[in-house]
Parts: sequence; structure tokens; C-alpha cells
Amino acid sequence: MTWTSPACAPPAEKARSLAVTATTLALHVSGGPGLAAVGGHATDDAGRVLVPTSPDCRVLAAVAGRARAARAVLTDVAPLPVRERVRGRLELHGRLTVPPPAVAAQDWERATGRPLEPGRRVLRLSADTVRLDGTEIEPQAYARAEPDPMAPHEAEVLSHLAAGHAAQTARLAGLLPRRLLAGAVRVVPLRLDRHALVLRVERVGAADTDVPIALTSTRAEHPGQVLAALRALLDTATGAARRR
Repeated sequence: MTWTSPACAPPAEKARSLAVTATTLALHVSGGPGLAAVGGHATDDAGRVLVPTSPDCRVLAAVAGRARAARAVLTDVAPLPVRERVRGRLELHGRLTVPPPAVAAQDWERATGRPLEPGRRVLRLSADTVRLDGTEIEPQAYARAEPDPMAPHEAEVLSHLAAGHAAQTARLAGLLPRRLLAGAVRVVPLRLDRHALVLRVERVGAADTDVPIALTSTRAEHPGQVLAALRALLDTATGAARRR
């Protein structure tokens, strides 16, 4: 279960962030072939999903020349080995199109900062229905929201924290209410965004609990500010451990 806290991203922002952090994408085309991809997709400034594909892709052939109704399911998997690694699912229903090569190359480079590989084409899904873990979000709110600045870097930072700073993770656990640590066998960093660091409290024979710890009251606008807030939280945890 997730411990309720104000230190959580708004639903539209969370959905946009999940579109970035998702590791797998399943594309279902109405009346046509589907496509499964592990990594490699991107999102543009409006949250439209861009999927690079080969010129001989069956979905590309089915869509070329006309828009098709389609559904994309994006799954966010925790970067660390925990039980129940799926952190969320985003469903986007809308129109699937194939932009002209020049437009596709421009959109891809703007979204990723990298040139589109030679010979690749792009499938683009524009959503008119958005569901995050089964809860519907207004498409306009989704389009206006910005992904969290840590989304592209979260997996690397969490992996580094878990692998190289086990003692600091233990100190962070000391900031949690004692009742939440009852029966705990392990505490693992599960999520990081500009709002909070989420720790998962794992127990034997009982439900795990995901607990967000607020980082700062100031809205971070870039990764450096989030990392500075995380360092401040680690300092707080270290100080609290010394006083105990």
C-alpha cells in the first residue's frame, strides 16, 4: 500500500513522468497488428508518444497514409529488485499516425536530444483518453503537465543510492514513523522525484508499504535542485541518527 502524504506529484504530472520512466510499451492498433517495445520510445512536449520503428514494421504499413485508433500501455518498473516491481501503468487511447520523415526526425531530436537513426520511421500516438492506474485524467491536463525533472535520471540515482550508500538508506529509514517499521525486513528506495523520496518498507508475510518523505517545499525545476534536496535529506537523516 502507499502511505498518503502531500509530498506526491499531481496525477497529470505523475502520468507525464511515467511516460518517460516506463520501460515497456505495448501498442494495440484497432483492427491491425500490435507492437511491443522495451525502452526506446519517447514523448514530445505535449505528451504524445513517439515510437521509432523499422520501415518494414507491420504497424507502420497498417497506419501509413491514414490515422488509426490505437491504445498504448506503458509500464513503469522499479529499477531495483523489489517485490511487485511494477510501480504504475499508463494507458493512452487515441490516434496513431506516421508523420512525414522530416517532421519525424525533427520531433524525435527535439524530444530526445539525439538524431533519429538513419532509415527509421516514427509512429506517433496522440491521446484523447488518459488513464493512470485505472484512474482517468483529463487529456488537456496531461498535455499541459511537465514530466518531473528527475524522470530521465531517477533509475541511475536510485541504483547508486542502493548499491553504494546502504548505511545512508538505513538512516533514511530512521526518519519514518516507528509504527511503519514494525516487522520490516528491508527498506528500499523505490521512487525519486522533485516532491519526495519514496521508501518501500518490506515485511515477511504482510503487505509492503510505500512511504514518501518530502524533499523540500520549493518546487525544483532541474535535476541539480532535486539532488541538492536529496543531499539535505540525507544530512537530516545523519543528524537524527547521531542524536539517537
